[in-house]
Amino acid sequence: MTKEFNATKIGAIFTLVSFFSTFTFIVPMFFIIPVALMFENIIGPAPYSKIGTTAIIFLSIVTTLACLVLFVSTFRLRRSGQDLTSGALIFFFVVITFIIHPLGFFLYVSTNWRMANDGQFIFAIFQPFAFTSFAYFIIGVTTDLIRNFGSNNLTPPVQTESITPKIHDQQKESSDNEELITVYFSHYRTKSNEELEHIIQNKGWQSEAKIAAQRTLNERKQ
Repeated sequence: MTKEFNATKIGAIFTLVSFFSTFTFIVPMFFIIPVALMFENIIGPAPYSKIGTTAIIFLSIVTTLACLVLFVSTFRLRRSGQDLTSGALIFFFVVITFIIHPLGFFLYVSTNWRMANDGQFIFAIFQPFAFTSFAYFIIGVTTDLIRNFGSNNLTPPVQTESITPKIHDQQKESSDNEELITVYFSHYRTKSNEELEHIIQNKGWQSEAKIAAQRTLNERKQ
């Protein structure tokens, strides 16, 4: 799975599965009714408008915080040359399922709180479920945009400026070359395999940098 669009693809899969599961009628009830009952038990006897409003506020805050954690983690990891694993993204989408669908339900019911007290309640479970299914795709696209933005702003090696004169010095001894390779090698331990391969294949990098990148890859394969 291409790293640049990993979150988008996973989000799209969750969206499709969630959307078509709407027609099973059982899946929407499984994710919404337990959360709705939880808020009813916590708040106690009260008009459903009060229960629903409390649920909307709480679920909105949790959704916002969860997405912020995902986006910030994605950006920070990418700046350090790493990526969120597919497993971590799948885990996030599974957890968020118990938040976004109940949130969509309460938002839909808020247009007419009387739905909670008559036969329309059951339809209020199914109708918003299909729409909230697209949240996975939106979150996935946003995550990839942030990841790719972080890729374009990767911090260059801090030693580059200080060792550039040595690279262009044609009279340096072989011991100096080895020392320079060691410096690169130490720095490249934090880079991903994708970045190391980019260094090796890119003509703009010096031979010492390519040697160090190749050594790092070889070490990881052992």
